[in-house]
Amino acid sequence: MTRKAAEKSLASRSVQNTREGQEAQQAMETRRKVAETALGSVLSDVLTHAKVFLAGGSEIQGLLLSEKVKDAAERSLSRLYPKFELADDPKWATVVERARKGATDALELVGHTGDVEKNPVCAEVFKSIGSGKTGTLIRKHFAASPYGWPRDAVDGALLVLLLNGHISATYNGKSLKVSEVDQRNITVTEFRCETVTVPANQKIAVRKLLQEADVKTKAGDELLAIPQLLEKIKTLIDSASGEPPLPERPNTAYIKDIEDTLGNAQIVKLYEQRERISEDLSKWKKDKEIIEKRLPRWKTCNDLLEHAGSIDVAKEIEPQVEAIKQNRSLLADPDPVPSLCDKLTDALRNELTQAHGKCQKVSDEQMNQLSNTKIWKRLSKQQQNEVLDSNSISDIQKINVGTEKALLDTLNEKDLEQWNTLCDALPGRFQAALTEAAKLLEPKAKRITLPNATIKNEQEADQWLQQARKEILANLKDGPVIL
Repeated sequence: MTRKAAEKSLASRSVQNTREGQEAQQAMETRRKVAETALGSVLSDVLTHAKVFLAGGSEIQGLLLSEKVKDAAERSLSRLYPKFELADDPKWATVVERARKGATDALELVGHTGDVEKNPVCAEVFKSIGSGKTGTLIRKHFAASPYGWPRDAVDGALLVLLLNGHISATYNGKSLKVSEVDQRNITVTEFRCETVTVPANQKIAVRKLLQEADVKTKAGDELLAIPQLLEKIKTLIDSASGEPPLPERPNTAYIKDIEDTLGNAQIVKLYEQRERISEDLSKWKKDKEIIEKRLPRWKTCNDLLEHAGSIDVAKEIEPQVEAIKQNRSLLADPDPVPSLCDKLTDALRNELTQAHGKCQKVSDEQMNQLSNTKIWKRLSKQQQNEVLDSNSISDIQKINVGTEKALLDTLNEKDLEQWNTLCDALPGRFQAALTEAAKLLEPKAKRITLPNATIKNEQEADQWLQQARKEILANLKDGPVIL
């Protein structure tokens, strides 16, 4: 407490403790009460005679001001939201829950047992959607005058209409069923009125088509299953067509037309094209199976043809392979590929067997010559193996040409050209091995090449021998000579 407050309190107590002070205080209290009574009387008189008017000048009649104000407020609200009473029911929240669970009779909770579209709230919501609106716009519309409806009423009407097929719901182009729409994503969901009614027999026919395409669905979910069907059709088309020699991609404009249609109209479009789609599905499935069976053999045929590029059979087969590509006739009946593969396989097997046999013969002859030289015999077994390894000399590998696949595997490992190259290279490799062996025994030994010549008679032969002898003797000065 401050000093001034303490002094004021002390002064007050000192005044009240005297008779004069008490009398003065009582007089002040009396005047205050009289003033309050007078004020209450004036206010009571003012409020008793107060009048309440609505906008426009209409006076509200009544005895008490509070009743007149309440009546005026209610009348004002009725003027601002004349359709509020249509949705004034706390059970709309339960309607939302039951509709999302698939209860088509959810409106019974708010006293409606007739057709969904005849419920006044549903009728207003349906009318407001028009060509399409998001949940946000629909809610905003019914929150304003003349409705002022609670959100549960608007959401409940939307879900009941969706459940009973009167409207459709989509998000990012994907159709949604009622269980996928909740009060959180309803704002970004687009709703459209369904102007097309799908008879039960058409829905049954569409479900049958879906089953043919191995698309599982149940009654009422046909619209939601259609995107899956269309995706399967696209995948099947990709598998049943392609680059030559596969068939050309079919004209599927009618599929695109179905894909571009929304809501119940899409079901009707699918129903109208059901026979054509069923026939196409059957054909595409058959083509896919044939392609899966024949395409590997086609690849094998091309691989064999590539290996046969240098032999005569290639000239015969290549135009036929090209014709299959140009005509896209891989699916022709009878299958044109096996006979081509057989011809190529027979020709390549024969060529490879001959090339292998020739290599084996040259290798055996060269090895026999090398083994019989005095130089080679003086080397240890280990030295011989090292010399052979350093000159890429090894046993000629065996080949397997018993089957088409085995032949192709063998050619992929070493083709005809490589076998012929090996055959040509073997004599040089063995000669190099002999030179290396000689150097191991005589480090100073060197190989010389005798002069080339075309000898026509004995005299020319003697001349060549003299020249060769001269070359050999000249090199013997530096060490042993390898011929």
